Amino acid sequence: SILGYCGEQPMQFPATLAQDILIKGLEENELVDEIFIQLCKHLTNNRKPESVGRAWQLLCMAVGTFPPSGDFEHYLLNFLIEHITVPGLVGNYARYSLRRLEGMLIRGASGFVPTIDEILAYKERPPVLSTIELVDGTHLTEDLPIPPDLNVTRVLEICTHFLNLEDDRKESFGIFVQDDEDDEDEGELAASAYSAMRQQQEAGNDEDGPPPPPGAGNDAPQPPPRTPRPLRGKDYMGDVVVQMTRQRRRTTFVFKRKIFTAGSDYKSKDPVYSRLMYLQAADEVISGNVVVDKEADLLFLTAIAIAADSEEFPSKEEDLLEASLTEYIPLAWRSKKTDANWARAVISQRGKVIRKPAEYLETTYVDIVSKYPLWGQCFFYVRKEIEGSDMICGVSHKGIHFYSLKRKQLQVYNFAELERWGGSSTQFWVLVNDKTKKKKVRVALYTSQARDMSNLILDYAKLTKK
Repeated sequence: SILGYCGEQPMQFPATLAQDILIKGLEENELVDEIFIQLCKHLTNNRKPESVGRAWQLLCMAVGTFPPSGDFEHYLLNFLIEHITVPGLVGNYARYSLRRLEGMLIRGASGFVPTIDEILAYKERPPVLSTIELVDGTHLTEDLPIPPDLNVTRVLEICTHFLNLEDDRKESFGIFVQDDEDDEDEGELAASAYSAMRQQQEAGNDEDGPPPPPGAGNDAPQPPPRTPRPLRGKDYMGDVVVQMTRQRRRTTFVFKRKIFTAGSDYKSKDPVYSRLMYLQAADEVISGNVVVDKEADLLFLTAIAIAADSEEFPSKEEDLLEASLTEYIPLAWRSKKTDANWARAVISQRGKVIRKPAEYLETTYVDIVSKYPLWGQCFFYVRKEIEGSDMICGVSHKGIHFYSLKRKQLQVYNFAELERWGGSSTQFWVLVNDKTKKKKVRVALYTSQARDMSNLILDYAKLTKK
């Protein structure tokens, strides 16, 4: 059966053969070690890539169904450890199998045998280990084993379960793919500023807008920079990992709210939800996605955030600076004062926030930020011309918004005006019923995220129709 599944012998219905192997191992305990021995033997000095891949897939399934005996346990562990540093899919399979095996040795046989469809999914994409973070860089999951049949919707269910998130708005959360590569070279929208702050990293330069995209010195025009992109519920994490690996891009998966509808920012009784929304609001302010125009408002928000994040609000300017005060200040504001002057200004707000419960501070912060017009939008870089200047496109429940890099609104189209939209790998387009011109207008923009924009617009358009 192993040879048949691995393609060494021509046999029909190989997925059924794999399932039979797993059922026999579960029902006949004395065969478990023999199954693992035969798989390890098959993988040793095998020069047939397809056969090797199939055998590793079967091993991934086996370690998720039953554990080896105590006599064979250490041999199998060592076999997997020897392969975790092998480049490519073999190393990925080995790391995944090792993680599943470690869990199996603790909990015992799962009794779970994959369905035929779940086994067939291994031909579409590999299983992966996924670390998913919150916006402040806290790990929600670390090396979570994700089999190839598990799509984003099901991963989100796991995330909300881990968090014990009970608020009805948990359905509005999503998983974003955030580029780690060239973080320092991309603009303010490219990464999570709050995460960078929490990890004591520099947020970037002091420009209001992004520097030229990576590779701008090349002859070929470069597309606008990428921003964290929201995954669809029907996307698969394995596909994303394979794509990023092929493109040699390092990425992070981030769990945060994706959909914001009108009237959905009411106070929650769920402390987990309130905390998540505070973290996201702080990230949006610090990154500059939500623009705070007045210094007095900014100082108050900064004081609230420091009080919410600290056991005790520093009473001295030098202590406040040691607590990374400047990293709470949005990038566009930082150069307007010296660090000492920022500390002095924030200290002046201390009396308004000390001795306030953290829950009250976090709720107050979100209540203030949610009233800003840029709150709840997902942003993408676009250009009218391939070699032109970058603009920002924001997608929200109100429609599609276009802004300058300083967040000055240039144009907005509500969903009632949108006829169709779509895009390619380099360009996004939308057909609009322009009321002022009394005709349909096709707007085309250059971007590297046309697919992401189209999918998010579709999500909101469906909600609008409801």
